Amino acid sequence: MISALAGGLIEMAKRPLLIGPALLGIALNSIVLLLYIGSFQNIFIGAVLFNELPDAPALDALFYFVSNNAEDIAIISLALFITLVVGVLTLFAYTNALQAK
Repeated sequence: MISALAGGLIEMAKRPLLIGPALLGIALNSIVLLLYIGSFQNIFIGAVLFNELPDAPALDALFYFVSNNAEDIAIISLALFITLVVGVLTLFAYTNALQAK
């Protein structure tokens, strides 16, 4: 595992333009994080810290949680999907760059 890391670092030292896709992916993921952090805070603060769930059976509390936080859950799900797509595209860019040797 250490030899693979060293090999990757040597490859990046040979071709410094390989850092470009990683920097672009980091920038896009940071922008997505900044856009959905408010929704994550709403859910975390409301449900976890302030315990805004009713004293009801687990299934009822789950439906209450989902119905009250549906917009935030949708935003977080979309952000996670976008982050996954950015990660896959970054991996695809690296694969194409390394195959073009």
